[in-house]
Amino acid sequence: MKQKSEKVKIKKIKKVAGGRGCLNIHSNFNNSIITITRESGEKLAQVSSRTATGYRGTKKSTSYAVQKAAEVALAKINEFGISTVIIKIRGVGSG
Repeated sequence: MKQKSEKVKIKKIKKVAGGRGCLNIHSNFNNSIITITRESGEKLAQVSSRTATGYRGTKKSTSYAVQKAAEVALAKINEFGISTVIIKIRGVGSG
């Protein structure tokens, strides 16, 4: 039998010039999405509480799932070489 050679894709990590970026947090009752962007608004990565933990249903809306998603997002920020972050939060509630 012939075996197929597996191709492995190596994804290049885009380093951010100047080390400045933006962290957008969109939170609602069912899910939380954390997006890492450049200052210009170009999206570099996106993490949700669903994809970071693998939880389904109501578990993905817990504070533990959001905490794990934030840890994954911070690891990605370090990969991009971002040292200064502007945090923008959108969500449910007054204010």
